[in-house]
Amino acid sequence: MRKFIYGRSFFPQRFGWFLGILAFWNNARAVIPPEWDIAREQNWAMQITERLQDGEAIWLQSQLGKFLALYQPARGRGESPGAVLILPPPYTHPNSDPLRGIRVALPRSGWHTLSLQLPALDLSHSDYSSLLPAACERLGNSRAWLENRGWENVAVLGHSTGAAVAAACIAQMENLQLCGVILLSPSNFGTPAGLDLSASLAKITPPILDLYADSKSAAISAIDRAAGRRVRNQPYRQAILPASDSHLAGINDVLIARISGWLQRYCANPPAPQPKTDQK
Repeated sequence: MRKFIYGRSFFPQRFGWFLGILAFWNNARAVIPPEWDIAREQNWAMQITERLQDGEAIWLQSQLGKFLALYQPARGRGESPGAVLILPPPYTHPNSDPLRGIRVALPRSGWHTLSLQLPALDLSHSDYSSLLPAACERLGNSRAWLENRGWENVAVLGHSTGAAVAAACIAQMENLQLCGVILLSPSNFGTPAGLDLSASLAKITPPILDLYADSKSAAISAIDRAAGRRVRNQPYRQAILPASDSHLAGINDVLIARISGWLQRYCANPPAPQPKTDQK
């Protein structure tokens, strides 16, 4: 049965989204950068919480107020090995495809999922650097929410430019404990300060799975990412997906098999840590 959680209390669904948005707006309106599309974020929250069919809509706290996340508990027998934090591109919402299929299906392999709303980027802007601090805070608070529920084994999955945001935040947040990072059709915003994907990968310690579409442009970008990752003596695997573009339509079963298999190896049964290499 679908639930809606606001803090620790249960509210009627038609009021829950409104209270969360109102709290966010009252806290944030004086300090929102122009690149942040608040109206779209509010509209997504309203639509998702009214129509959600799978999982629980929850409101998590940040310094600028509440933000929406979608929680799907693990299914099946036995103890869950952990959870996966999912970051969509900041021009869309946490229930968008292909992430909806992942957040709903991955729990069948025993993993909890929490898909969070990143600060929405206004489509007239392409530089996300001014919104990165707020995005990283949301990532950190979502990780803490999972830990408070008892799940210490947590991986992060970012899709498209959401992967660039994830990598940039993880590179900056040295105390963020993760068992792995999954990049799904990763894409750069360009090279604004703090958001160059290859540079971020050189600073990330956890193992990385890099999945990308079968296209010439994706293959060229993958070469650049692999070059950046060589700085680290840590597990890094790239794999080509049977899809022609970053939308990854029609391959959800393939995605789940690849992701769950990798999680089982590096998060459920992690290998012994390798020594860090010095960076210049």
